[in-house]
Amino acid sequence: MLSISELIRSSANVKGFSSEDTFGRKKFGEIYLYNKKVKVKPKSSIIEVSMMIKGATQKIKTRGGEQTVTAHKVMVAINNVEQENYTPAELVAMIRKENSNYKDTEKFTNEDILEIVNSTIWSSSKASKSGQILQDRTIFQGEKGNYIVIKNKIPDSSKIQVWCSCSSYYWVFQYYNILADANIKNPGRPIKMETYKYKTKKGLELAKKGKPMRNPKKSPGLCKHLMLLLAMLLDSRVVSPVSKSSQTLETQYFVNIDKFKFSSRLNQESYDKLIRDFDKDRRKVIAQRKSYSSWTDLAGSQRTNRFFNKSILESMR
Repeated sequence: MLSISELIRSSANVKGFSSEDTFGRKKFGEIYLYNKKVKVKPKSSIIEVSMMIKGATQKIKTRGGEQTVTAHKVMVAINNVEQENYTPAELVAMIRKENSNYKDTEKFTNEDILEIVNSTIWSSSKASKSGQILQDRTIFQGEKGNYIVIKNKIPDSSKIQVWCSCSSYYWVFQYYNILADANIKNPGRPIKMETYKYKTKKGLELAKKGKPMRNPKKSPGLCKHLMLLLAMLLDSRVVSPVSKSSQTLETQYFVNIDKFKFSSRLNQESYDKLIRDFDKDRRKVIAQRKSYSSWTDLAGSQRTNRFFNKSILESMR
C-alpha cells in the first residue's frame, strides 16, 4: 500500500498526470456538494471519503449518438485516522459547548446550526479560518444522517487506497494500483475483465513487448478526479501537505481555483436522480469496456495481453 504523497508522486510518471498538467490543462465538471461524505470503518481506523463530480470529457455511445457521462464517483480510503461519530443532536450540543458563537439558543436553533454545518462542510481553510466551527477539526456528513468529526492534519505519509469510476483511472492506473494494494477493494463478487484490444498496430506491438502506451512505466497513480478530491482535503487541512508532492498538488489546485468554484448543492430528490442516471451510464460504460476486451494477433490466434491479467477485480462502486 502506498502513502498519499507516494501516490501523488507516482502519478507524475505518466505523461499528462502531473499536478501541473492535471489542474492546468484538464477540464473538470461541477462538484456535487450533496455527496461529499465519509464512511467510517472504526475497527481499522479508516475513513472512506466519496464525492460525485459532473462528467466533463468522457463520452458514451447511445442510440442518439455520443453523450457525456452524467457523473463520476470518486473515493479515497485513508488509514489510521482519528475519528468521532455523532448524531445531529450530539453534534449540536458539542458545538454549543466548544464554540461560544453558537451558545445562544434563541439566536441559533439546533436546525440553524446544522444548516451552517451542512453549508460549510469542506470549506477552504484559507477562506474560513475565522469562521471555523470546531477548532482544528473537520465535520463530514456520514452515511446514515450522522456526522463524522476528523482531527485535521492527517499526515500525507498515511497509507491510502483510491478508486474512480472514470475510464482514465480504469485504463491508466487501476491495474497497477491493484498490484500495489492502492485500489479500494470491491466487497462484492469479482468482475472478470479480459484483455484490452489495441486499436493501432503500434499499440499492439508495444503490448507484446510489455510496454503499454498509456502507462509505460506501469506506475500506480491518480486520475484528475482523485487529484481534485485529495487537493480539497489538503486545502481544508484535513490532510497536512508536508511532502513536496503534496505541496505542489495544493499549489496547483489553488493557482487554478477558478476551475473549481462551480458546484451544485443538490436536494435529496435531485441526488436520487443523479445516482439513477450515474448507474445507467455506468452499465453502458462497463459494456463498452468489454467490447475492447480482447485482441487477435496478426496470425489470427487469440493471445493474452501482457498489460492486463486475464482476471482482474474491478471495483463496482
